[in-house]
Amino acid sequence: MKVHVKAAASSMLSELESLTDECVEVGRIDNDSETISYIRNVVNMFTSALIAEKLITDRPPKFTLGSTRLIAHELGAFDAPSSIETRAIYDKAMSIKSSFGDIDVDVEMTGTPKDVGECLKKRFPNEVAYKLCGSYEVNVGYMSSYWNPYQIIQIDFVDVKTNRIQKEYNQFSSWIDITLGIKGLLRDILATSITKTQPVDPDTKLRFQQDLKENKDLVYQVCKAKEGDVLVLEDVRWSLGHEYLKLIAIYRKIDKNGKELKTAFNVEGADIFPGDDHIDQSYYAVLYHQSFNDDYGDIEPLSRISREIGLDEGWRMYHSVYMLEYIKNFEQPRRQAIWDQVIKTLNRKRPTATAGGQLSNEEADKTVEFMKPYFEGVTYDRTND
Repeated sequence: MKVHVKAAASSMLSELESLTDECVEVGRIDNDSETISYIRNVVNMFTSALIAEKLITDRPPKFTLGSTRLIAHELGAFDAPSSIETRAIYDKAMSIKSSFGDIDVDVEMTGTPKDVGECLKKRFPNEVAYKLCGSYEVNVGYMSSYWNPYQIIQIDFVDVKTNRIQKEYNQFSSWIDITLGIKGLLRDILATSITKTQPVDPDTKLRFQQDLKENKDLVYQVCKAKEGDVLVLEDVRWSLGHEYLKLIAIYRKIDKNGKELKTAFNVEGADIFPGDDHIDQSYYAVLYHQSFNDDYGDIEPLSRISREIGLDEGWRMYHSVYMLEYIKNFEQPRRQAIWDQVIKTLNRKRPTATAGGQLSNEEADKTVEFMKPYFEGVTYDRTND
């Protein structure tokens, strides 16, 4: 097994090292039948313990999240090839994907992610550590003697009790993209960038701005504005929601001393958005306007969203290459705006002097080169600093 440090697993290394005198390494999971069979047993061992404690339901995982869906069959489920992701594409993706950094297990939690982590740590005190990842996921580090030296493998439990379709999309790994050497992260960045640059028609913007004025107290509450603070509305744009596009009001907040304060808040719970949403370095107020929630009938949420952003078929949102084909037909100013946003986000995913990144510099550079034919005519190096 090749040693490759995963951010979450490596953070649990010192805790697990203290439990043994053996040499311990953080490793990747090789894509061979013997290793995957062992991983399947570990997953079954963990889920059985969680079911016994009534912390998850007994619905078997479908293994539809991340690159784990590529080995769903070997893990006891199967995400079958389709007319888009054919058997030939599946076989090629399997031959390319030689190892996995973690295994994503979709479960329906009846407890919290912390409950799940604590249960496994209590049940396997000499082998398990965990780290919470957001409000519906827990990363579990398992120190295994299956390898010599001992290896820490990462198994992530993701609660799909609600918003399964959205979570499957957020963590979808396209077999087509794998065969082209494209990281799944690109598809998420492209979807966000397309949505951000989707024009808001003047009447919609005017109605929304009026809503903001009529709900001034709520806006100030969401932005945690104090007496003497000034909120300046910078822009109104679209953002991806669970089932529809939603409007985002971007505010610049200035305190009574003239200092700008920058963060982001969600109007529904005044919760701070994850770090990757701090793109505009300003305050976000997320307000839903019922008049925009058109009823398209019995259509999957992502098909509904794809229609709203102009894609003719929802399945295209699952694959970077098809999204790039879509972007290729945009007018140059919008393609430039998307390019700048994508490059800016990719650069934030690169490793820094003090921390590893979600992409290596080599992976980021390869992604940039792959995109260039779809962005002919844009200024490539404008944000590449």
